[in-house]
Amino acid sequence: MLRIVKILMMILSYTFRHKWFVMSECFKEGLYLQGLLHDIDKFLPSMLVSYGNFFYGQRENPRNDDGYYKPIDTGNMAFEMSWHKHIHRNKIPYH
Repeated sequence: MLRIVKILMMILSYTFRHKWFVMSECFKEGLYLQGLLHDIDKFLPSMLVSYGNFFYGQRENPRNDDGYYKPIDTGNMAFEMSWHKHIHRNKIPYH
């Protein structure tokens, strides 16, 4: 149970931090609505669980040396389904 809470806190921290930086940049450009709505779906329970397990629940870090990860063909079907839903929910050019 403690491990689940730790993973949840880590993914929430990452998501809030990412959202803060994107929102700051969007606001500088006058894109207020896009800044507020960016990645909002990642706070859904299904997304938090699958992203948390993928990024923090594995023994190996899915990111390469540059900090990037390949969101397809990961072998983690829950994450791949969440990524697919995220892309199609957010019809925003950054994806």
